[in-house]
Amino acid sequence: MVRIQFGQATYHVNEDAGSATIEVTLTTPSVNVVSVDYVASDGSATNGSDYAATSGALIFAPGETSQSFTVPILDDALEEDNETVALTLSNPQNGALGTPAAAELVIMDDERVSVQFDAPSYAVAEGDGSVDVDVVLSAPSALAVSVAFAVTGGTAKAGADYGPAAGTLIFAAGEAPKR
Repeated sequence: MVRIQFGQATYHVNEDAGSATIEVTLTTPSVNVVSVDYVASDGSATNGSDYAATSGALIFAPGETSQSFTVPILDDALEEDNETVALTLSNPQNGALGTPAAAELVIMDDERVSVQFDAPSYAVAEGDGSVDVDVVLSAPSALAVSVAFAVTGGTAKAGADYGPAAGTLIFAAGEAPKR
């Protein structure tokens, strides 16, 4: 019996790739025309913002054992977790569904947010008591971002010229600069 299945259980694509090519195979060549319907639908990824839903039919000519379809990938400027698209085969003609008949497309996020100071240096008069230091993200993030900080050395002396300061800054998703 001819079985129709995905070439693999999991596919990976970078978010900025534009599209993902998904292979569907037959376990053995057939003397008949074989067809199967496919659909790409929401997993953790969202149609219209992470990818464009697609569906259709693949037709294998006699002797042909491999066909493919593409899933359009939509790039955004948000740092986010990798997201998934559900891939499903159905309605086989002149064959049966094999394993895997369902697969997953993982969209690998391409944004990496960096944490940085908003200025290369800061100056404060000795009698001012403190200085505000802004810490910013290089791009918006859809995720919480945290960074540890500590005030150390240089030409100033700890305890004599400055007091201890250390901790963790946490940026909630979409949050502005921190002090």
